[in-house]
Amino acid sequence: MTLPAVAVDTIAANYEGGNALFEMASREFVETKAKQAVARIQTRWGARVQDRLDAGTLPLDTYEAVVAESVLRVVRNPDGLRMEQEGNYQYGRFANVANGLLMFTDDNVEDLTGVKPGRGFVGTARIGRMGST
Repeated sequence: MTLPAVAVDTIAANYEGGNALFEMASREFVETKAKQAVARIQTRWGARVQDRLDAGTLPLDTYEAVVAESVLRVVRNPDGLRMEQEGNYQYGRFANVANGLLMFTDDNVEDLTGVKPGRGFVGTARIGRMGST
């Protein structure tokens, strides 16, 4: 089982500047990051995502949008800037997005798996000591 690849043109279509994306990053870089995003999804949630795609509970366009979002986070902020200031204007970025690494937000994980992060999947059990000793 291999999850579907996401085309570079699909990622550009999700970028607010369209093909201006390729003025910020090379087509090859975007394609490499897309492959890495799909591989990371495959490694972390592969069978679950594939089952949801096959069943239609995860639309292909939602899957592609999640991959595009993860790639565009890196392309928009390749240096991992946390704060930028010019005169009286300044803004910061969330640390988990500002690191410049390929990552998925909790919303992305929920879109892919259908489960809120931290809630566990059906069949997941937690084992621990009850009460105090």
